[in-house]
Amino acid sequence: MNARATLDLGPLQDRLAYQFKKPELLNQALTHRSHSKKNNERLEFLGDSVLNCVVAEILFERYADLDEGDLSRVRANLVKQQALYEIAQALMLSDYLKWRFSQALNPSGYARSNCRRNFY
Repeated sequence: MNARATLDLGPLQDRLAYQFKKPELLNQALTHRSHSKKNNERLEFLGDSVLNCVVAEILFERYADLDEGDLSRVRANLVKQQALYEIAQALMLSDYLKWRFSQALNPSGYARSNCRRNFY
């Protein structure tokens, strides 16, 4: 699926229960730097910051009895790579990821799996 330049992102948006006003940003967010110069890295920088902020606010509001250290540990567990990878797997995001085709075809599966994990 990664060989195609464009994908129908409608099913993904349905799974997310969100229709993007700028689908080109969703497309860019799904593009690894090995695939295109216009890729997800800058969006990832912004998204990581927004995710941390949103999770911090939710935890702050819901858990008034936790101190700063405990809040930080809970937030770190919620936004760590493995947790995000599992969410991405449940959403089947890998069906929409775009990266250099040769990485997707690695017979061992290691590079593909590792690339997917690093994507999130």
